[in-house]
Parts: sequence; C-alpha cells; structure tokens
Amino acid sequence: MTDCIEVFKQRLGRLKKIEDNPFLIAGAKEYYKTRPKEFIIHWMLTYDPRNASTDKPSTLPFMLFPKQEEYIDWLLGRVKDKKDGCVEKCRDAGITEVSTAFSVWAWLYIDGFSIGWGSRKEMLVDRIGDPDSIFEKLRSKIRFLPKLFLPKGFSEKNFNYMKIINPENGNTITGEAGINIGRGGRKSIYFVDEFAHCDKQKSISASLGDNTNTQILISSVNGTNLFHKIAKSNGGKDTFIFDWRDDPRKNQAWYDARRISADGKGLLSIFNQEVERDYLAAVDGIMIRPEWVRASIDAHTRLKFTGNGIRQFGTDVSDEGGDKDSIVGRKGSIVDICESWNCKGDHDYSAGRATDISIENDADLLIYDSVGVGAGFKTAIKHIEFKPFEISGWNSGGGVVYPDHVILEGPSGEKRTNKNYFLNSRPQAW
Repeated sequence: MTDCIEVFKQRLGRLKKIEDNPFLIAGAKEYYKTRPKEFIIHWMLTYDPRNASTDKPSTLPFMLFPKQEEYIDWLLGRVKDKKDGCVEKCRDAGITEVSTAFSVWAWLYIDGFSIGWGSRKEMLVDRIGDPDSIFEKLRSKIRFLPKLFLPKGFSEKNFNYMKIINPENGNTITGEAGINIGRGGRKSIYFVDEFAHCDKQKSISASLGDNTNTQILISSVNGTNLFHKIAKSNGGKDTFIFDWRDDPRKNQAWYDARRISADGKGLLSIFNQEVERDYLAAVDGIMIRPEWVRASIDAHTRLKFTGNGIRQFGTDVSDEGGDKDSIVGRKGSIVDICESWNCKGDHDYSAGRATDISIENDADLLIYDSVGVGAGFKTAIKHIEFKPFEISGWNSGGGVVYPDHVILEGPSGEKRTNKNYFLNSRPQAW
C-alpha cells in the first residue's frame, strides 16, 4: 500500500509539473512517442480483483517488472521488422495486461496504426463491464489516463463494441472471435490470446498471414497442436518465453505449495501444463509420461553409471511434406545422440545421412522402420557400399517376439503369453 501511495504521489507531482508549463505538454507527448515502457510505468493503471478485501488496492499503478519490459522491447522489434512471433507463457504472467497496455500506447502514438485482438470466444474479447475481457482492459487503461494524453475530440462515444477509435489520428483497435479471427481487414499488428486453445488454428493463422504484417500468438500450452509447432519452429527464435521464475511475485516456496496442492487434488497434469509449460501434460493416453522423460535427463550422472553394451542407432524416415526424419543413438541404456532433418521424400539423402552419423559415432547396429515409407529407405541404404555396422529392419506389424513366453500369471494359475496378449510387435515394443 505504501509503495502504491508513493507512486501515485510521484505521478501527481509529475502531472502538475507538465500541466503548469504548456511547453512541457508538447514535449511530454513527443517524449512518450518512442518510449512505451516509460509511458506505461508513468501513467497507466492495472486492475487486480484478487486484492479486494485485502490491504492492497484493486486498481494499481502499472509497474512493469524486468521480463515485462523485455517483452515490450520484443514487441517493438517485431513491429519494426514486420515479423510474426509467439508468446509461450505460464499462467498468470500478466502478458495480456502488458499487451493491452502496449496496444493503447500504439493506438495513441503510431500514426496510421491498426491493432487487432482475437480470442476463441467473443465474450473473452469483449463483454461490457467484465474486467477480464480484453476490451474492458483496453477501455479501463484509456479511461484512467490523464486527459492531456487523450486524443483531441475523444469521448466515450469512441468506445464501441469490439472497436475503439482514435478520432485524432484515425487509429483503431478492433476485435474478432473464433474462426472469424483475421477476416476483418488489414491490421498493423494482431494479437491472438490463448491461441493454443482456439479451434481451427490453421485457418486462423492463414487468414492472419494475409491481413497483418505482425501476428502475435499468445498462449499457455495445450498439447502438441499448431501453436506448439509454430512456437518451436526455427529453433524457437521467434518465440518469447515467460516462465514462472520470471515473475518476481513468485518464488520457490510459492511453486512448492502450488505443486503440493495440485498433486493432492489430482491436478498435477494441469499444474505441469499451466505452470511448467509442459505441452504433453495436456495430452491424454501418453505411454511415457513427460515427468519420466524429464527425470531421465542426465540421470546417469546423478546415479553415477556409464553406458555399457552395444552402440545402437534407430532411424525413422518421413515422406514428402513437412515431417522430419530422425535418428537416435544409445550406448547401452544411455541415449546421447538425437538429430533430425527434412529429406522431403529423398530417401537416398536420408540413408546417406543416417549412415554418416552411424559411422561417425562407431555404431554397431542401425535399425530402421522397414514398412510404409521405410521401404524406400531400405532400398536406398542397400546401395551404400561402406557400412561398418549391422543393419536391421523392424516391421511394426510383424509377429511378436518370444510368442510362448509367459508374461502374466493369474491367481488361479492361468497363464498369459506374449502371443495371446499382444496383437503384433508394435504394442509389444511399447
């Protein structure tokens, strides 16, 4: 509370100083034209209903913390370079608040700028009186600005449903929902909130690609859908990541308490999805759970053992299109090599690449998927003369291994063997 009061005092003093000198009014507007972070910190307010019935006010000075300031710089770079971007965030990161604050600044100061906002449901984009809706966040930030920063001729009549107009420079902020996102005309920048939870993601992304220089896809994670693919493409270079550790309001004690609470309620997968940003936590029916994968990384260093046994590689090839070929190598039980590439249907290239990687790493055995598109790989690798390792094809639809081996024995002595438990080699391998 004391901090808020002090900030408000500083703002009032700054405002009085500007208003008392007509030259400073024009100078202030020019100053903030290229400084969105300062404009937000000096003048904007934010709203947090969770502070009701506490000693903290619900309406607060918008004080950006370092990662949020970094995000503003990232957005400016996207706009300047006319590049798309993704924002992969944990829950309660304040990214939508910061993005709406940036939108208001751009609406005020970048001439000829048109901003679009979309989300999966119309009520999330605009719902009059609902402070959680995107347009109510925008309206409240504009309403609480000092009048000297508002556009000439501005009034409440410029607040329309899913549309805010700047009467001085003609800038607009408009909203759309669901499959209509991107269909309302050209925009300088377009924010899609919780894109990973939208239906028809490919259709939305295609529409935006034709209508905006810069699409910003903001979302918490939700499985390995299009958002995941875009966020991780190009090595993640176009993705801004906001982790819970970037929020100064959170610490390890907060994390531990939330995790224990979620685990006790049977909601650990939701916790991993929304706090840890675990894409696979939202996917049902996963054979190998993500936390097992994370626990296995560098486990041999913690358990102090080395890989013993053969050096084995496995490769999986793709067909034409955007899928990738991959190869994984292990020494005994330790997987230490993993590479991928896109051969675009060129199995000769894939066979050569897999052979080179196997030779470079002293492979004893290379296994490949021999059915379907793997048949082309089989033909291609046969034509490679120098292969100082064994090659073996694996047919996932083939018969089970050790068919008469007993794997289950019931309480009455009944026995179940591999051949009457598994349909073929694929489920047995899993």
